[in-house]
Amino acid sequence: MKKKLIPFALLFTYLLPLVGCGSKTCTITFDPNNGEDTFTITVNKGELLTEPETPEKTAYDFKAWRYNNVKWSFKYEKVQSDMTLKAYYTPTDYSVSYNYNGGFINYSYNWPQEYTIESKAQIPVPNRLGYVFDGWKDQEGNVFNSYEGNYGDKELTAQWKFDSDNFMYFGYYPSKFFNDHELTKQI
Repeated sequence: MKKKLIPFALLFTYLLPLVGCGSKTCTITFDPNNGEDTFTITVNKGELLTEPETPEKTAYDFKAWRYNNVKWSFKYEKVQSDMTLKAYYTPTDYSVSYNYNGGFINYSYNWPQEYTIESKAQIPVPNRLGYVFDGWKDQEGNVFNSYEGNYGDKELTAQWKFDSDNFMYFGYYPSKFFNDHELTKQI
């Protein structure tokens, strides 16, 4: 009878860890959350993970790898099962400055000096006598009409269209658009 129990005991000893604790290896999926493909590694259960290279995402700063929306600690947490770690980012802050290009703001408001790709703040609308505001352009000459969706430090310059109907020249409105230099006194 002892001979029959020994093989059974050996079989029980080797199968119990596999059945009772599950697999000895775990598959870890890393989702860079930036449009790139996910990648996987296989590690032994109970091991610490080695943190992969920091992923990059345009206009965002990487903050952490998360498991179930909680930051994963590569230094202290040991793998217990298959899992997916997802990269977490916050929007990058960029500076913005305004060149009113001869115009002015006629009301008091602290316009943003910083913005992110997700900012929904209103862009200032300046005024200029004799002109109609025609939008903003950045330092590269691109039209800029919203902070949202844009990124990078910006130097915005107001664009203007001449408004001959409302042009004032030294307190006078021209009766003709500078033809024969005729001016009529403002009423």
